[in-house]
Amino acid sequence: MAGTTETYDEGKVVLMETGWTSYVTHARLWTDSNVEVDEQSVTFTYNTSENRWKPTGDIVFDVVAGTQDVSYVTIGSSTVEYYSKAFATLYDFTTLGTLTIDSWPFNITGDYLNDDGKEALFGTGFLGIATAKLYTSGSAVLLDTQSVTFEVTNQGGQLEPTANIIFDVTSGIAYSIQLFISTTVVYNRTLDSTYTFTTPGTLKVDSWAISL
Repeated sequence: MAGTTETYDEGKVVLMETGWTSYVTHARLWTDSNVEVDEQSVTFTYNTSENRWKPTGDIVFDVVAGTQDVSYVTIGSSTVEYYSKAFATLYDFTTLGTLTIDSWPFNITGDYLNDDGKEALFGTGFLGIATAKLYTSGSAVLLDTQSVTFEVTNQGGQLEPTANIIFDVTSGIAYSIQLFISTTVVYNRTLDSTYTFTTPGTLKVDSWAISL
């Protein structure tokens, strides 16, 4: 199902705040002129062996005879669209028929997002991040742990800490920060520079925007 894709602002916010698994309940089929062709109830789940979020079964749309220029499909809640994907070609139905989507995997990539983070993002969102830990290179030595909270700061789904994150460091070379939901690492960010502490001090993170 090749074609252009778009994640709508509402979809970005829902993904960051709550994940999509419990909130994506409908798929809709559309013509090129934005006329709805059919709507189907759907369920999605995260497949850990593939590290992809995907439908639990085929999505089968019913298309009435005479429908022209079937163009794209969306997923979302019962009232709001979160995401759209255009087909590589337009489809015309001269007779009654069906259009089946039998493969539709979703994957998010990023320099700092690990597989557990992808699963958490689709499943529950990232507002559950509650702990930040500062490490030396290779996560060999834990330098400090701080409690944190995050919030979505705009309709584009940008996630940011609600306050500066201030780490207390006795000594060592600060290299990376890991974010945790409960005891699970979901995000591991390498610092732009390493910071050497020969005497006790603090490292303050005063700007950290995470966006799709």
